[in-house]
Amino acid sequence: MYINDWYRRHDDDDYYRRMPPGQIRKLERGAHWPPPYPYEPLPREVVIGLQPLPPGYRYYRVGPDVVIANIAGKVVSDVVYDLLNR
Repeated sequence: MYINDWYRRHDDDDYYRRMPPGQIRKLERGAHWPPPYPYEPLPREVVIGLQPLPPGYRYYRVGPDVVIANIAGKVVSDVVYDLLNR
C-alpha cells in the first residue's frame, strides 16, 4: 500500500493515457527489458521506503504494474500486477 498511496497523492493521470490497451499483461518474469511501451523508474522518494535491491536491479512502473528489472541482464525479474490500479 505504501507505493499505491504515494502515487495517489503525487501522480499524473496522463501516464495512463499513454498506455496502449491490453499491452501491460504481456510483461512477465523472464521477459525482455525494456518493454516496447512506456515505463519509468519509481521515484526516489518511493524507492527509499522499499527493500533495497541487489546491484544492477531497479524498480520500474509500467502502467499499473511495478516491475523489478535486471538492467545488465536486460530481463524482468519480478512483476507486481495492478499495484497502482485506480
